[in-house]
Amino acid sequence: MKNNTTLSFNKLETQLASLAKSAGIRYSLEPMIQALELLGNPHKKLKHVIHIAGTNGKGSTAHFLASALQSKGLSVGLYTSPHLVSYTERIQVNRTPISEANFLHSLNTVIHTLLNQNGPTLTEFELLTCAAFLHFRAQNLEWVILETGLGGRLDATNVVLPTVSVITSIGYDHEAILGSSLGAIAAEKAGIIKPNTPVFSTLQDPRVAEVLTQTAQAQKSPLSFVPPLSTLPPSLPLQGRFQQQNLALAQAVLNHLFPATTWPDEAFSNTHHWGRFTVLKKESQTLIFDAAHNLSGVEALCQTLKSQYPEQPITVVTGILKTKKAEPMLKELQTVAQKIYYCPFSPEAWSYDILKNSSQNLLYFDPKTIPHLPNDPIVVVTGSIYFLGLFRLYFSNTH
Repeated sequence: MKNNTTLSFNKLETQLASLAKSAGIRYSLEPMIQALELLGNPHKKLKHVIHIAGTNGKGSTAHFLASALQSKGLSVGLYTSPHLVSYTERIQVNRTPISEANFLHSLNTVIHTLLNQNGPTLTEFELLTCAAFLHFRAQNLEWVILETGLGGRLDATNVVLPTVSVITSIGYDHEAILGSSLGAIAAEKAGIIKPNTPVFSTLQDPRVAEVLTQTAQAQKSPLSFVPPLSTLPPSLPLQGRFQQQNLALAQAVLNHLFPATTWPDEAFSNTHHWGRFTVLKKESQTLIFDAAHNLSGVEALCQTLKSQYPEQPITVVTGILKTKKAEPMLKELQTVAQKIYYCPFSPEAWSYDILKNSSQNLLYFDPKTIPHLPNDPIVVVTGSIYFLGLFRLYFSNTH
C-alpha cells in the first residue's frame, strides 16, 4: 500500500479491499520478517500465543478458547479472518473488535514506518497481521490467539513462537497454492509446529495424521489427537454438529495449559461466532447462516442439517467464489435441499450461467434482492463467508 498520508477509516478499508484484489496472496515469510524488524518485532514481545491452522474450524476453535480464557479473568487477543462486515472484526481484545481509532493508528503506524524506512510493500493480510501484533503488544495481553490466513508454513502469522500449536480439521482447499493432495496440504498446515512445542489436533484422515505425526517427531514436539465430543452442552450457542470436534480440541488445549483448572460448560456459554450454523427464528420461518465455503465444510453442514432437520423441506441460498470447486459443493447441497438458489453476489463469484448447466434444477437468486430470502419454512444461506457478510448487517440481532 503506497500512501504517505494518514488515511481515514473508510478510505483505509476501501484501500485494503482493493489491495486484497490487486496484490492477492503472497506465500512467503521474508517480507513479514523484514517489516516486523522495522516495527521493533512486536510479535516477539507477546506473552503467550496459541497458534491455530487447519482447513475448517479454526475460527470456532479460536472463539471457544478466547471465551474460556476470558471467563477466568484473563486478557485475550484474537486475530481471525476473513471478516463479515468490517476489518475491525479481525482484531479483537476480550472478544470486542478493535475500535476504528485504534485500527487506524495501528495500520497507519505500519504504513508510515515501512514507507519512511524503505521497507517491503506488504499485502492486505500482511499489513493486518503487523497491525494486530502492534495492537496486542500495546494492550499488554496475557494471551493471544492467532488464526492462520492460508496454510501455515509460509503464512504471515507463522513468525511467532507459540506456547501451543493447534490444528483443526484438514481437507481440500486452496489447492493451487497448498498442493493437490491431502498430504501436501497437511505438510503446509504442519508448518506451524515448532520445536519442543505441544501440538493438539482433531482426528484426521490417515494421510493427514501421518504427515502431522512425522512433522511433530522431527520437531520433538508432543502431538495429541483429540476425539470429538459425543454431544454438545445445551447452553452452547454454537450447535452445529461439527462443533463437537472444535470444542473438544479447545478443551484439550485448555486442560494442558491449565491442568489445575476446571472448565465447566459455562466457560464456553458466551461463545458467539456469527455465521457458524447461526439459527434465527423469524415468525414461522427458520433461517440458518453457515460459513461453509469448501467441500468438507459443506459436507459438515449437510450432516448437521440431516441430523437436526430430518425429512424436512430445506431451501438453500448460496454464492460461491471462483477459487472454490462449486460443482461438488452444489452436488453435496442437493442431498439435503429441496430447492437451491444460486446468487452471483460478486465479480469474484461463479456466474449463474456457468453453474446452471452443471447443476440440476439450480434456481437464480438476484443479488439485488439481498437481504430478502425465499419465504420457505427452512432457508439455509451458505457457500462463502463474504456472501454471508452481505446478510450480516440485516440480521445483526443475532450473535
